[in-house]
Amino acid sequence: MSYDYNSQTGQLNIPNPHRLENFFLLASGGLYFASGVAVLLMARGHVMEGVLRWPPVVLALLLLGLGATHGVRAFSQLRYYFGRGRPADLAPLVQADVQGRSAASEHLKDSLRARALQYGEPKGAFNGLLYWLVPNLIHAPDPIRVLASRQFSHALTLAIFFLAFLVAFFGMPAGEEAGGHLRGWLGLGFWAYAMFALIGPAATSAQGAGAELSIGRFVLITALAILGPVLLMVIAPKLPALGSFSPYPHVFVLYLAALGCSVCFFLALMAQLSAPPQTLVEQTQEAWNLSIHPGQVLGEFERIMLERWSEGIPNRVYARILPSIDMGARAGEFQGEVIEETQPLPLNAVELRLANALGNPRFRWVLALSTIGALAAAGAALSGLLFGLRSLGETAEISFPALAYFATLASLGLFCSRAAGSLWQRVDFESKLYAIEVSGQYVTAQLEQGRVLEDRVRAASTMVKVEGMTFRFWATQLTTTVLGKDSARHVVAMNSGDLSPALIERLRTFVREQSVLVAPTATDDVRRQAALEQFNALAQAGSASLPPPAAVAALATAPRFCPACGAAAATGHRFCSGCGAALGG
Repeated sequence: MSYDYNSQTGQLNIPNPHRLENFFLLASGGLYFASGVAVLLMARGHVMEGVLRWPPVVLALLLLGLGATHGVRAFSQLRYYFGRGRPADLAPLVQADVQGRSAASEHLKDSLRARALQYGEPKGAFNGLLYWLVPNLIHAPDPIRVLASRQFSHALTLAIFFLAFLVAFFGMPAGEEAGGHLRGWLGLGFWAYAMFALIGPAATSAQGAGAELSIGRFVLITALAILGPVLLMVIAPKLPALGSFSPYPHVFVLYLAALGCSVCFFLALMAQLSAPPQTLVEQTQEAWNLSIHPGQVLGEFERIMLERWSEGIPNRVYARILPSIDMGARAGEFQGEVIEETQPLPLNAVELRLANALGNPRFRWVLALSTIGALAAAGAALSGLLFGLRSLGETAEISFPALAYFATLASLGLFCSRAAGSLWQRVDFESKLYAIEVSGQYVTAQLEQGRVLEDRVRAASTMVKVEGMTFRFWATQLTTTVLGKDSARHVVAMNSGDLSPALIERLRTFVREQSVLVAPTATDDVRRQAALEQFNALAQAGSASLPPPAAVAALATAPRFCPACGAAAATGHRFCSGCGAALGG
C-alpha cells in the first residue's frame, strides 16, 4: 500500500507503537549475531589449521539466523507509516458515482438499527470454561478472543503433558540402568514436544489454522500423555543409548518456564479487556411530504458530508442506493440509502516509552513478556557461545548441557517475542458513522402554471409527489481497534455525540426551500411566480393600447372615394374606375 502524505493531516502521524519492541528485538538480535560471529571466528582458526568441526559451525549459523530474524523484524518496524488508506475499511467501499452495497454494509446498518454489537458465541466446552472464568472476554475484539482461546488451549495442553511427564518420571525405577535409559528417552520426548509447542505459531497468532482445544483433541492428548510413556517402555530396549546427553534438568526448566510464559501472555491478553462497552446510537424516524425527487435529499446529505471530512480526507462510503423514479409512470415505489464513515483517527496516540508502558495496565504485561524474551535470548546466546568454546577447545568436548540450554532458552525467547509482538501493535481509532434511508410511494403529474384564458405566458412541468415518505437516520461515534496497521479493524464501542440534530435540520431546510410550483411557499417559487405574473401583465398592457376590435372592423368596411374626381370606389379596387387615378391605402 502506498503512503499518501498531506501536510494538513497531522493526526495521522501516529507515534511508532513498536518503539519499545524494537529495542528488545535489536538487543536480542545483536546478542545472537555477536555470539554467532564469535563462534565462527573461533572455528575459522581451526579451519586454517586443517581441522573442521561441524557442530559449532552449525550452531553458529543458527545463531546468525536468529540474529538476522530479530534484526529484520526490528528494522522493518523502525518507521511507522500510516497513510490515508489505513486503517482497514469496515466494509467494501463504493466508489464515487457508483451505486451498490455489500453484506458487510448491511451488517453495519443492522448494528445501528439494533443499537448493538454482534459477537460470536463461544463454541466448545473449553471455550465455555474460559468465558466463564473471564466474562468480559465476550466483548473483546475478535483477534484478542482468538488469541485468548488459543493460549488457554496451549497452556492446558502443556499442563496435561507436564503432569503426565511427572507421573511417568516418578513412576519409573531410577536405580537400574534400564530405568535410566528409559528416563532419558522419556525426558527427551517430552522436551522435544514442549519446544515444538513453543516454536509453533499457533499459540501466538490470531491468523491461520485454529489450535483451540476440542473434546476430541483433549481425549487424544490425554491418552497420548498417559499411554506414550508405556509405549516408550516397550520400544526403549531397541533405542540407542543417549550416552553423556541427559535432558535433565532442562525438561523441568522448559516446562515450568513455558507455563510461566503462557500465564504471562494470558495476563497480557486479559489486560486488553475493558468493561462492557457503550452501544449508543442516535436514531431518527420521521414521515416527510415531498414535492421533489427523493434523490435530492440523499444528494444534499452527501454535500453535507463533504463538509464533515476529517483532516480533509474523503469519507468512506460503504453503501449508496439512489431512489429510482419512473417519470413515465403514474405511481410507484422507491427506496434509497447511503452509509458513510469519516476517516478514523487515532485515539489517545502518545509515544510509548518505558515509563508510559509501566504506567499503562494494557502494556505492563506486554513489557514483561518482551523483557522475558530478551533475557531468554541473552541466555541462549551465552549458551551457544559456551558450546562453541568447549567444542572448539583443546578437549573438543561436545557440551550437551550447553546445547540443551541453548535450545530451551531460544524457544522460550521466540515464544515471548512473538507473543508480545502481537499486542504491541494494537492501536485504537475513533470515527463517525452515518446512515440515511428513505423509502415510500410516489405519484407523478403534469403541472401547468398560469391562467389558460387570460395569461399569455404559462409554464408546464412534470412533478413528483410523495406523501408520508419514511425518513430514517442513524449516527454514532465508533471506537475501533486494529492489531497491526494492515489487519482487519473491529468495532469495540458506539457512543452518541449530538451528531444528528443539526444535520437533520439542514435537510429539512433544504426540502422547504426547493422550487416546487405545486405550493409556492419557497423563496424560488415566489420569485418565479412573480416573473410569470409580470410577463402576463406586460402582455395585457400591450393589448389595451390597440383600437377596439369593433372599430377596426368598421373601418375596414367603410365606403371609399377617389381623391381626384370624387367618384365612389368599389371595395377592394386600387384604381378609380372614372378617371383611373390610384386609390390610397
